[in-house]
Amino acid sequence: MPVLAAGPGAAAAALWNLAHGTSQVLVLPAGAVLPSRIVVLPGAEAGVESLGVAASLLRHIPAESVLLEIHDGATPERERASCLRLLLDARARAQLEHQLDLRTELRFGDLDAELERELGKDPNSMLVLGLDTLEEDETARLAGLLEEPRLRPVPLVRSPAGAD
Repeated sequence: MPVLAAGPGAAAAALWNLAHGTSQVLVLPAGAVLPSRIVVLPGAEAGVESLGVAASLLRHIPAESVLLEIHDGATPERERASCLRLLLDARARAQLEHQLDLRTELRFGDLDAELERELGKDPNSMLVLGLDTLEEDETARLAGLLEEPRLRPVPLVRSPAGAD
């Protein structure tokens, strides 16, 4: 797993690695300390791999863990229960396959705003981010996560299906 320095150019370097065959990249700020909280935003296709990375980290880092799913705020009420079921299925899979127990958080609203709200709960949070594809609509937020003034450790996990 390549380890890259967070800051200017980190998003482009991470995307280059992911586009050229690497399935995981760890982006670390200088002087990073062990996180006290690990937030997992798995992605639909990258979920299995993201949970595996989170499980590996949590075996070595004593941190609170949160499995986060964020859906569009316009999701109809009748579909919200199925969103919760999918989240609980992912949590059950993490428990079965990785012996990983995570608290679950289901949010509806703007992805970036909800993610920032969750990460803002603890300034010492790490984000495990699953990427289903390397398309711009999914990777556009990387610069804000990897290069902004408020840097944090971010392992990126690409879905094998999104390798094309």
